[in-house]
Amino acid sequence: FFYGYTAFAQTNYSNEVFNIVFKHDFENNTTGNYLDSEFNANWNYPPWSNRVIPPEIVYDPATALSGAKYMRWHFPAGGVGPEESGGQWLTYLSGNHDELYLSYNLRFKPGFEWVLSGKLPGLRGGEPWSGTEAPPWDAGFVALLAWTRDGKIQCYYYHHDLAHEYGDAVTWNYTFEPGKWYNITLRVVINTLNENGGNNDGIIEGFVNGTLVAQRTGLRLRNVSNIHVDRIFMTSTYGGYGDEYAPSSNQYLDVDDFVVFKYQDNVDVTRGNTVSSASSLLNVPFTSIFNSTWQNSIQAVAQSASKVRISWRDYSIPGKYTLERRSAVETSYTVINQLNYGTTS
Repeated sequence: FFYGYTAFAQTNYSNEVFNIVFKHDFENNTTGNYLDSEFNANWNYPPWSNRVIPPEIVYDPATALSGAKYMRWHFPAGGVGPEESGGQWLTYLSGNHDELYLSYNLRFKPGFEWVLSGKLPGLRGGEPWSGTEAPPWDAGFVALLAWTRDGKIQCYYYHHDLAHEYGDAVTWNYTFEPGKWYNITLRVVINTLNENGGNNDGIIEGFVNGTLVAQRTGLRLRNVSNIHVDRIFMTSTYGGYGDEYAPSSNQYLDVDDFVVFKYQDNVDVTRGNTVSSASSLLNVPFTSIFNSTWQNSIQAVAQSASKVRISWRDYSIPGKYTLERRSAVETSYTVINQLNYGTTS
């Protein structure tokens, strides 16, 4: 049996599959230094930003992962922190969300100089607080990403049971190759509450190209009910603090297709304070899923000459699928049925 379904870009399925909270893909931006007027409109008029080193909008249809444009953060030689490398800003999200995914595409410059570490965008909840210590009782959390000296990514986070001064961390089980595009996705699930404060059931997960590579559970990200996942912390700089974090030559990284989302109610995915399974195939907006991927998530077992049973393995796109058949001596397939997602026989 063969299940015929052409490759598709998931933006076509956004209304069926995704509840999009925020998105931006740079396709309509002016090339060159990121214009202030476009920047403010694109990122919900940030209350503050640090763009001493201006981000660049690059037109490059030959190597862009999707479309023709992307944003480039520049890191001059010797620069550390947002005043000297990259930049950062805060984008507020609409609504009160207890679970959100942040997804974007990322490419490090060929030969990228990792040095010790550097920051990447993540999610926050609640107003910022001063210092690097655990948040005050009625404050929220920070869940950022960072690259490491060996080409991996960490999620480092500030929560109410903080064990380390500069944030606790979970390293993603994946090594990145400079010069290649990757889709990275951060899932944050806020903890539930009891009469005395927060329960330890918050979740942070990381995915690369849809595959789960990091998971941290038992987190207390809030103690009060007015804290939700409510903003993007857009940041990318070298550091840390100190010259030991600085690159010896000019560096850059490229980002594209930013989207904050959750899944529509009709989509069969892990939800709430439940961890994702290691076998899950995460579907995200802007990412193309091709035949070889979805076919591996569907298994068919013949019950008789006229009946087949289908098992759906962690594949959540509620589309229509074509069931085709041919015998061992035939060279072409015959369409025998159209199936909705979830049909088992």
